[in-house]
Amino acid sequence: MKLRVGSNWDFGLIDALRGTSVDALFGKLPFDIVGGARPGFVLPQIGRDYVKRYIAACHEKGLEFAYLLNAPCLGNLQYTRKGFKQLTELIEWVEAAGADAVTVGIPYLVDLVRKRFPRLKVKVSTIARVNTVRKALQYEDMGVEEIIIDEHINREFKTLEAIRNAVKCNLELIVNNICLWQCPYNFEHVNHDGHASREGEEDDSCYLQYPGYL
Repeated sequence: MKLRVGSNWDFGLIDALRGTSVDALFGKLPFDIVGGARPGFVLPQIGRDYVKRYIAACHEKGLEFAYLLNAPCLGNLQYTRKGFKQLTELIEWVEAAGADAVTVGIPYLVDLVRKRFPRLKVKVSTIARVNTVRKALQYEDMGVEEIIIDEHINREFKTLEAIRNAVKCNLELIVNNICLWQCPYNFEHVNHDGHASREGEEDDSCYLQYPGYL
């Protein structure tokens, strides 16, 4: 069994993982054109040059690195010329920075990376909510190397077994999820965070963790 760890962008973390079962780290810029599953202001405020040096340090220690492109909504930017150019420029930089993989939240990005950036491995984020055999098979047919299973079925062992038996790609479970099990606000929350980490939307609105106030 291998473990994957979210990066805090501290170079000391890389050394601390030596001799453990960790084989990869993951992380992202606080803000980019895609966004992710955390609001940008809570993440370390690092830049592109720092990311490149950090990935190189991971490789020196035999660790892979996955860049997160796991927002559940792109605001339809992918359907405009300007947005598509911004999107492909970001992924070109991710590849040039040395990332081994990208973790994506929507099928569109699976197709884009597979067709234009074949060197990068593609992981499907838990945000895609792969929680059935059918969904897992569909993503495998798209060509993904790994599926991060919907954390809300971590206790559904028969479903997990059925998915494992149905697909050949790697499967990953999130073991330290802090969300309420089957929380009805989950989708709204991750969608909110996706926009709160998108470049250009930093000052558009006040960030309010609505689900956390209920």
